Amino acid sequence: MLRKFLIRFSGTVLVLAVIAGLLYGWLWWADHGPVKAVAKPDYEISYYKGVNIVPQHYEDKDLEKSVREIKDIGANIIALNVDLRIKDQETFVIETGPPDFDLKRQIAILVAEAHRQGMQTELRIVGGWPESYEAGGKQLLGSNPGSADYDKFERNATQFQKEWAKVAERNDMYQFTIFAEVDGLKTNFTRGFFEDKIPGFSKKMLSEVRKHYQGKIGIGFLPPVQVLSYDITGFDYVEISLYLGKEFKNAEYQDEFNSFVDNVQPVLSKSRINTVILGETGVVSKTETVHEQDLGIVVTPEGEADYYQDLFSTLKDRLDGFYTAFEYGDLGYRGEPAEKIVKRWYKELK
Repeated sequence: MLRKFLIRFSGTVLVLAVIAGLLYGWLWWADHGPVKAVAKPDYEISYYKGVNIVPQHYEDKDLEKSVREIKDIGANIIALNVDLRIKDQETFVIETGPPDFDLKRQIAILVAEAHRQGMQTELRIVGGWPESYEAGGKQLLGSNPGSADYDKFERNATQFQKEWAKVAERNDMYQFTIFAEVDGLKTNFTRGFFEDKIPGFSKKMLSEVRKHYQGKIGIGFLPPVQVLSYDITGFDYVEISLYLGKEFKNAEYQDEFNSFVDNVQPVLSKSRINTVILGETGVVSKTETVHEQDLGIVVTPEGEADYYQDLFSTLKDRLDGFYTAFEYGDLGYRGEPAEKIVKRWYKELK
C-alpha cells in the first residue's frame, strides 16, 4: 500500500517538475528570446512630428501604455537614441544600461510596438562624450592623452556602423541617423586628433551603411554653420540640434530661432538635401536633477512650455519637422505643461 502511494507520489512530483520546467523555459524565452519584427507602417512622412526617447528608460511591462502616450501627443515617428562613447580616441562603446539589460532586444520590442500603433521609427546614434567624460562636465585625464591611430578609428567605426545598420534593417526601421552630431567627433570624441579627416569620414560611413540598410539614412550636426564644411551629398536628410545658451531669455527665443534657420538654409543648396529636421532641442525644467554642465537654459515648467510655443510658432514653416525631448533625461517634458503645447501643435501640423 505504502509502496503504491510512494510510486504515485513520485510520479506526481515528476510531472509537476516537468510542468514547472516547461513554464520556466517559456517565461525565460518570453523575456530573452528573439522578438518578432513588425513591419513599419505603409506611409511616407511628409512632415516630421517626432519625439526623442532613450530605450533604457522603458520597461517591457509598461511598453504598450508608454508608446500610446507618445502616439496620443500626435507623434508620427519615435527616435530611439543610442549613446556613443569613444575610448582612447579609437574604440567605439555603446552605453547599454545595467549589466543584465539587453539594449538591442529592448529596441526591437519598442520598434515593434511603435509599428503596431502606426508610428515610424528611427535609430539614432547620439554623439556623446569620450568614455572618460563624467556627469558634471569634467574631462578626466586618465585616458590616453597621446596620439591616436586614425586607421584603427575608421576600422572600428566601420564595424560599429555595420552592426547597428543591421539592427535598423532587422527591425524594419524607417530611418537611421548614423551620427546625430558628427561634428562633435572633431572635438568631444577624439579631442581634435582627426579634425581634418572627419568631414570625409561621414561619406565613408554612409557607403558602409548602404550595404546593410535599405531605409533613409541621415546625419546630424550641432551648430548649423558647421554643416558647410562637410560633404554630405547622398544623405537623405540632415538633423540639426538646437540648444540655446544659458544667457537667453524668453523674449529672445524667436530671434534666435530665426537666426538658427537662416544658418541652416545653405545646407539645401550646397548638398542638394531637401529634408532638414530639428533633430534635438529642449530646455531643462527639472532643476533638482540637473548636472552641473552646460545643458543650456534652465527654466520653470511654465518657461519650458513658453519655449516650445515660440519654437513651433517661429519654425513650423521653415523646417521639415521636429523631434522634441519627450523622455530625454533632464530635457524631457513628459508630464509637464510643455507636453500640452507639443500635443496641440502636433495635432495642428500636417
